Amino acid sequence: MRPSRKTILAPPTRPDVFAYHDHRAFLREWSKYLFATQGSSLRELARESGLSSAYLPLVLGGKRKLSSRGLERLLPNLALDGEEQRQLVLLVRMGEAASVRAQHDAVEALQLDPRYRQKNPTEADVFEYLSQWHYVVVREMANLPDFRLDARWVHARLPDSITLSQVRRTLRFLLEKGFLEETTGGGARNRERNLDCTGQVFGTALRRFHRGVSEATLQSLDETPRDVHHVLGHTMAFPQSAFPKLRAILDETVARVRALETECVATDGKAETVYHVTVLATPVAGTPASKARKRL
Repeated sequence: MRPSRKTILAPPTRPDVFAYHDHRAFLREWSKYLFATQGSSLRELARESGLSSAYLPLVLGGKRKLSSRGLERLLPNLALDGEEQRQLVLLVRMGEAASVRAQHDAVEALQLDPRYRQKNPTEADVFEYLSQWHYVVVREMANLPDFRLDARWVHARLPDSITLSQVRRTLRFLLEKGFLEETTGGGARNRERNLDCTGQVFGTALRRFHRGVSEATLQSLDETPRDVHHVLGHTMAFPQSAFPKLRAILDETVARVRALETECVATDGKAETVYHVTVLATPVAGTPASKARKRL
């Protein structure tokens, strides 16, 4: 009879907090790692941290926020070094931020850490690109047949709120980071890049983009003739349960706009200007309970 062979299990991989964008996702993997290496269960981790046994499962399941007090009690028992603890604090701050400004500050602090940048090499570039609405507009301007890779030419076609120095920085950024490519004769072409805009980091950047381009759109309404813009709106009392249907209508509308863009390119229609199409549905009044949630 042959002797039985014992299965040798590979040691568990240590989760790297610098590779995560979601504190809950990291804590779920980290708790599994602690259990595999130290035998520490969530219940034991909660007890050592002075937290209720039900608290951590609710946090990891997204049913409760991880409060600053809860995080303060939890950190000493996670076996993380100082830099890892700091990174986790920023992830929590980003995920639980009460305002877009606070979330954006946390994202910027995340990206200052060299270990985070090493794990996310292109994220800082995409984040900056999306955070500055005029970066996106200037990149699209390169599709105009008479586009000139000249800061003064570009500046003359943008709203007055964008300074000449900002335009110079924009062109330098777009060229250095590969969003634009210089062509002969002083022009440039738009280089296709796959921009992964999922997750909280890019959600923060996209909100900044939409806020900035919305302000530019309002300025355009005052400065352009009626025959080159079209504005519609509808205000209504609406059940929250029906919002998924409304969102589907808006998604379909944007998809049709994109299809029109593709159609125009296919028929070799020459672009003359850069449009931004906004399809927006947002609550402007609600119940006292909804206002309280907004302040959290």
